[in-house]
Amino acid sequence: MHIGRETDYALRIILYLVAQGPGAKVSAGRIAERMSVPERFNLKILRKLSMKGIVQSSRGIYGGFSLCRSPEELTLLEAIEAIEGPVALCRCIRDEDFCGLEADWDLCPIQEQLMEAGAALRDRLSAVTFASLSVQPLQATEA
Repeated sequence: MHIGRETDYALRIILYLVAQGPGAKVSAGRIAERMSVPERFNLKILRKLSMKGIVQSSRGIYGGFSLCRSPEELTLLEAIEAIEGPVALCRCIRDEDFCGLEADWDLCPIQEQLMEAGAALRDRLSAVTFASLSVQPLQATEA
């Protein structure tokens, strides 16, 4: 499994919103600036997070982006899968049509081990909530 740049940026964005506190609304431009995310990429990521029910946007002078879910409920697994799709260690586990052995999985001695390792990874990522992560350094220094 590889965490791509888009997912890295998404995790930064979520951490920043968590650090702002419950109900805080932050403009897309401010998020991009503070988290060093290219602005166009930032909007694309915010849209994906919005479609997955992780963030919401509000229009108007007091608008911006905020978390839809409490940091105590939102896990790393959910955030990663919002951008990457299902977490799997190799493509053959995520995409059955990828491997020519799918007709007889017993022929592949590696698949079971990868499935077990993938399940352990998913369990670990689902056990880490954004509330459990230290976000103090990300808090806004300006009003």
